[in-house]
Amino acid sequence: AAEQASAAPAADGKRQELPPMPSALDPRADAVECTAASREKAEKQDWSRQRLDLARAHQHGTGAGTTVALVDTGVSTDAAGLGGRVTARGAAGDDCVGHGTFLAGLIVGEGWGRTRLPGVAPEAELLALRGTDERGSADAALVAGAV
Repeated sequence: AAEQASAAPAADGKRQELPPMPSALDPRADAVECTAASREKAEKQDWSRQRLDLARAHQHGTGAGTTVALVDTGVSTDAAGLGGRVTARGAAGDDCVGHGTFLAGLIVGEGWGRTRLPGVAPEAELLALRGTDERGSADAALVAGAV
């Protein structure tokens, strides 16, 4: 699969180079290769989280006492920053693609380290359900089965 590098605006207004990601998956591939987790840590808060003003939103609620269901590629339940608050049903505890784990961080991430990038509901529990195959291809039957 071809890889493309891209850039996005950072909090300081400068463009930030993003690591290359596959632009397409080869459906004929015999082996399922997982996307490795990045070892890079965010150094500053991105513009989107600044615009959301989550600190102000969290004054009104943090998701404590609620459970959010996420139907996606699964969630790596041991991912740093999720605080052990993820319950996965079936194969949803294995996220070969990484997309579901990324979304889980946006939703229930606890915001640790220097950057403190919490999710929108950092005290909520998350129920991970898989609505895709191992390579991230969604299918109506898989989504319906997850729900």
